[in-house]
Amino acid sequence: MNPFEILAAVQRDYRTYVQTFQQFQNEAIERWISKRIESGTLLWKPPYVQLSRPFAPGDRLEDLVAAGLLHPGILPVFRRDPEDPASPPISPYRHQSEAIRRILGTLQSPSNVVVATGTGSGKSFAFGIPIVSEALRMRERGIAGIKAVIVYPMNALANSQYDDFARRLHGTGLRIALYTGDTAHAPEQALDQYSRATGRQQPYDSEVLSRQEIQERPPDVLMTNYVMLELLLTRFEDRRLFATPDVLRFLVLDEVHTYTGRRGADVAALIRRLKQHTHTVGKLRCMATSATVESAGGESGAAAIADFAQRLFGEPFAAENVITEFYAPLPDDLPPLLRAVAEALSTSPQTLPQLAQGLNVSPDTIQQALLQPLTSNFQPPTSNLQSPNSTPFSPRAVRSPPASTHPARTSTTGVSASAPSAPTKAGKIFRRSRSSFAAPAARNSGAWPPVRMVRSTPRTWMPWTYRDAWGISWPATRR
Repeated sequence: MNPFEILAAVQRDYRTYVQTFQQFQNEAIERWISKRIESGTLLWKPPYVQLSRPFAPGDRLEDLVAAGLLHPGILPVFRRDPEDPASPPISPYRHQSEAIRRILGTLQSPSNVVVATGTGSGKSFAFGIPIVSEALRMRERGIAGIKAVIVYPMNALANSQYDDFARRLHGTGLRIALYTGDTAHAPEQALDQYSRATGRQQPYDSEVLSRQEIQERPPDVLMTNYVMLELLLTRFEDRRLFATPDVLRFLVLDEVHTYTGRRGADVAALIRRLKQHTHTVGKLRCMATSATVESAGGESGAAAIADFAQRLFGEPFAAENVITEFYAPLPDDLPPLLRAVAEALSTSPQTLPQLAQGLNVSPDTIQQALLQPLTSNFQPPTSNLQSPNSTPFSPRAVRSPPASTHPARTSTTGVSASAPSAPTKAGKIFRRSRSSFAAPAARNSGAWPPVRMVRSTPRTWMPWTYRDAWGISWPATRR
């Protein structure tokens, strides 16, 4: 698939659509608009290009078990294929093994960790492996109760990871539960709901399906959302879940960058109540996953998110314990231009004109260099869950942010293979500006005619006048 060709096709179709409802009486205005459409700055912005490089390999699970850091029972749990008992263990990436080492550390001085890596980088394994390892060790010592609470901002994320962990924990003796507003109370109702949702008549032996079963015999791992966790500490019938002190070992907040503003304040207070209720103040190992971070304003991204996590959890977080991505080195036989492109895009995406200007080549030359891996022996990198072999890198995303939208009020986003993660800047989450062109009102300046613009979506503009004084017809759409 050639993403540049697809982007060009979408732009041609959009331009054809726009031209169907624009009629010009002034030829000078028509030439002015046509020229800027041709230059690609009026209807859309240049595409952003990002390369996806394979992550650097980390320590083998077998080596971490041999070093005594992980329980031996981890190896059959975290297989490449959880359905195949003969499947070998996964090969962790470096950021995963680094997180495991710092989360576990020693029992006297564990570290609180933030895993700030991109989508699809295996963040769930970074906290899931140490949680399962410690739960297995506590089970051998006869310690019952909830050892880990994993909090998700949305039930959809919790449902997805719950299914994978439940399948992997089958036969280990550990139990896991998903406690949300959708969780049925009675076992019979929960089993019927489970069968209709999964198509399986019999759940894994690791699954605790109903509220009644969760309350009577708390699981080892509890997945929930922050609203339900608030209720667990409030309702009398649920407070027994944490009745035994000093059992809870781990608290995980997934997508921690979403807990800002009033929600962040509520969750911070909730975490402090949980620690007080479970007698784990200063003893709880706190973990968080986050979007990728970058430096800004003289403050490193790691320091900013460490400070944010420390204020949210009320526990110490060091900047060195913010785990970011580690990439495999580029191959030695990479063409010089392709290597220069990869190095230029190593920190953040760039628009095609910016990239071409920085490398002093034409945009067409950049496109040809980027498309070369797609027509040769290069292939997109694969997940560590499927294959230990990965290739140098491949084009990840070609995205053209819009300058305006059509009257149907839908955003034109161009072509996107995968959108880059929203970075963290100075402790606050932001997205790259996709603002549209300015609309100066001075006619004699030769700039855009004075058309009133209104905000239609967070990052797009839409004209709403029907025909201006200069003879240009616009869709009569008002907010």
